[in-house]
Amino acid sequence: MSVRSFNWLPVILLIALAALSFWLDRVVQEKSVKPQTPNTGVDFWADSFTVKSFGPDGKLKSTLSASRLTHESSDDSSTLLTPKINTARAPSMTITADRALASSGAESVEFIGNVKLDRTAAGGKNAGKGPLRVRTERMLVHPDIELAEGRAAVRIEQNGSVVNAGSYRIDGRTGVSVLEGRVRATLPPSKP
Repeated sequence: MSVRSFNWLPVILLIALAALSFWLDRVVQEKSVKPQTPNTGVDFWADSFTVKSFGPDGKLKSTLSASRLTHESSDDSSTLLTPKINTARAPSMTITADRALASSGAESVEFIGNVKLDRTAAGGKNAGKGPLRVRTERMLVHPDIELAEGRAAVRIEQNGSVVNAGSYRIDGRTGVSVLEGRVRATLPPSKP
């Protein structure tokens, strides 16, 4: 019987060594792989900043400034306090608000609270059109396609005309504005 138990000793030692190796491997892997917590919250901010955007030709397209920018890491969005955007091309346009929310890549920017859009008088083929003033509480702007829209009451003033509406869509490329809801307009008398 002693011969038989002696033959099993190397096998038992080998199995014990394999089990110990397996256990050590598991312990090391558990310590090295920590569960990843989602990266949420503000990952950076900037106070009193200005960013300039240039076109492919090197000419200034627009200037964005704000008193504070906070960037949210979870969805790559940004919140801006007292934002101001100025476009450089004629007619120039300025948008201001209490705050703005910019999506990832700034494909859309929602201006919130005391939103003001002011455009200088048009020149060229649109000469004679006076300055444009738009006032609302919310405005969603798509900068790349030059589109502004909102589901909040809006007041638009130009050349003595005043238009109030429940919602709006302003296409900067075509110059077409679509007003919906309860639209009311006051137009000055035409000049003979």
